[in-house]
Amino acid sequence: MNEEYLIVAGGTGGHVSPAIAVYEELVAQHKKLKFITDERCVKYFKHTDIQPVIINIRPFTKSLIGVYKFAASLYLALFKLIWLLINNKNLRTIIVFGGYPCLPAILAGSILGRKIVVHEQNAVMGRMNRFAAIFAKEIWLGFQDTKLVPKNAIHKTKYIGVPVRKQILNVEISNNSNNKQFTILIVGGSQGASAFAEIIPTTIKSLENTTKKIIIYQQCRDEEEKEKLEEFYRTYKITAQIEIYFYNIEQKMAAADIVIARSGASTISELIALEKPSILIPLPSSMDDHQYYNALTLAEQKAAILLNQNEAKASLANCLNRLVGNPEELLEIKQSLQKIKLANLVGIREVLKSI
Repeated sequence: MNEEYLIVAGGTGGHVSPAIAVYEELVAQHKKLKFITDERCVKYFKHTDIQPVIINIRPFTKSLIGVYKFAASLYLALFKLIWLLINNKNLRTIIVFGGYPCLPAILAGSILGRKIVVHEQNAVMGRMNRFAAIFAKEIWLGFQDTKLVPKNAIHKTKYIGVPVRKQILNVEISNNSNNKQFTILIVGGSQGASAFAEIIPTTIKSLENTTKKIIIYQQCRDEEEKEKLEEFYRTYKITAQIEIYFYNIEQKMAAADIVIARSGASTISELIALEKPSILIPLPSSMDDHQYYNALTLAEQKAAILLNQNEAKASLANCLNRLVGNPEELLEIKQSLQKIKLANLVGIREVLKSI
């Protein structure tokens, strides 16, 4: 029997990007797969050969109508998943990465006796994956010391790191041979770009005395914010490209000397893969403060610098000035990232070969 695999991820790019990376690796091993996601994440498949099955679950809310809509959408999705699995008897393993579409997949797989594997990308296990851990045969961890793993599921865990898509791994990394310029990539994520637009200008002004030419790539929230930032950089005669969304973000990151970013799982995994020093400012409102613990894990290994958002306005300028003038510290951070990257690549390949 030629076993097939069902990969399920939804909600955010943090769930979907590593799921696509696993899909690509299993395809390279000549495995047969199906992919399930939700409508919100269709955009992440535009530049892939994957044709996902779309399943939408209404978010759970405490109102009576909200509970009804959630339950009704879950019932329909569960029926669809059961039907899919019954009609594809070779779909024996379900790999879930988080997000609402995972719930009916977990339930359907449990009812029909399929093997369930969970991958947790963050340093704190999310709610959906904590539920999935009850039914899982294996739990793959993106961080070695992942928090909130259910005690009765710890024996199922295996550290493999966070898989990264081939388009990231195949990007040519800048060797930073140009000592006369310094490139900074600033990405705030969908929930954090606006806060960065307030913090960054003060910081960049403090670099005007450096002997290096500063080049900025910055993500912003909307057209109004873009115009303000472009005007600011013109005033200070700083070369900058401002975009609401970078479609070639991996190339911008590869060209950067340092990245200022939030600390979601996909950002962390890309920084590791491209060996890029970073100043990480976790999103304060992230669920279970997982962004803080993601960043802390790198900072403790001297693979990134961690600043809380409430201290960033006061500390970021000094931190960035120090790094611009200290290539030795940047090199030390890169060397720490290389060690993590090697461990991740080995872990991911080994576990996917054995699956």
